[in-house]
Amino acid sequence: MFTSSDEKHIFALSKTKVFKIPVQSCSEFVTCGWCLFTKDPYCGWCFLEERCSTRDACPANKEWISASSGEQCPHVEDITPTAMSVWEIETLNITVSNVLQGVKVSCLFHSNEIEGDFNHTEKAEVSSDGLSVKCRPTNISAIENKIKGSLEMKIAILANSSTTTIEGKFTIYRCETFVRCLDCTAKNWKCKWCPFSNQCTNRTCDNKSINTTEDCPRTINYTVVANGQDVVHDSDGSVYFSSGRSYTINITGTNLLEPKTTLNSLKYSCKIVVSGTHDVWFNRTYFNHGSLVCFLGKEGLSKITSQKDKLVATVQLMWGGSPVYGVAEQGFSVIIYTCDGLTKPAYNCGHCKSFALYQPHFNCQWCGKACVDSNEICNNTACDDPIITKVYPLSAHMNATTLIEITGVNLGSSFNDTIDSVTVAGKACDSIESGYIPGIK
Repeated sequence: MFTSSDEKHIFALSKTKVFKIPVQSCSEFVTCGWCLFTKDPYCGWCFLEERCSTRDACPANKEWISASSGEQCPHVEDITPTAMSVWEIETLNITVSNVLQGVKVSCLFHSNEIEGDFNHTEKAEVSSDGLSVKCRPTNISAIENKIKGSLEMKIAILANSSTTTIEGKFTIYRCETFVRCLDCTAKNWKCKWCPFSNQCTNRTCDNKSINTTEDCPRTINYTVVANGQDVVHDSDGSVYFSSGRSYTINITGTNLLEPKTTLNSLKYSCKIVVSGTHDVWFNRTYFNHGSLVCFLGKEGLSKITSQKDKLVATVQLMWGGSPVYGVAEQGFSVIIYTCDGLTKPAYNCGHCKSFALYQPHFNCQWCGKACVDSNEICNNTACDDPIITKVYPLSAHMNATTLIEITGVNLGSSFNDTIDSVTVAGKACDSIESGYIPGIK
């Protein structure tokens, strides 16, 4: 194998042929990333012409990045400011990794986060050392009404009208479109939250203003009380509301505002959001020395469950028309139930009584002929005799051990009720706890 005098080719010999082979194949790599990834000592990225080439094939040698040098592709190193308001468009100072001297430079602003892609080109000013660019996105006003909250805007640096992919990004925001204190103050933006009007603005609030997320009102914890006692949660932590009781929710938090007494001023309110149906507002919500108390009478819950035995709902704390940030912002889940609706069938005393042992979060008791809230005064809690509705199988071999299923009504309220209580043809039948369903099987 031999090298040509200009060292651009090598000659390889076989028994019958001589092959002239270029020492490089730079043009095969169409992106800067692939070009530099090869680490080919002959290749480099000629970034003003957007191609992979040898050094001598790149007209401006100083803009050639060697694949073997360990350098990065051309990129934006810094943009200031990183965010700006639609009402205060600023000039961007962009630091680039490669020198842009002696070329015409422009900035292409584009975003696909809004309806109808936005593309806008502005002439750029290059610094004397060629390592920084200044440009101003003057046409942002054309899309300001489409910006809800914030928008990521991309910027591409174009040299000599090429498609040079030196890209960066910054944020455009519109204060008045933020609907939460947390979003309004989350970044180092020129926005402030006006809590007594529930608005974000870049101007001055009429009363108090909030400038940082740490000062936003937020809820921390809640307790639910019925009849002077904390409500029992199930093993998953879910809260259960009986339609036969009234409930008080105590909510603690930080930076909770004391409502003004003037007419039309914002107030706190609690509501139950029932998916797919409607909202039910608590009867009263009042501010109490930095915390909040919400009261809901049983008549409100009975309206919710009039058509169903059990509903999954959410309790939310509102300030005016907006949820308060914290544990109550998304709301905490509650399950609203009726005792008679839970009992299957409704006249199954054993099933109703089993709740106290197996599901104590259901506050139910048997009273006469119905399952009712355990808070009701009742003088007759006795169950009627068991009723058998099905026995399976109806036959068995006399010398075999047979599993028999018995279903019906009032078949005990706990497994212990069935021990030594069942006989078949005068013979005791051993109950199996794993197959027992209180009151039913």
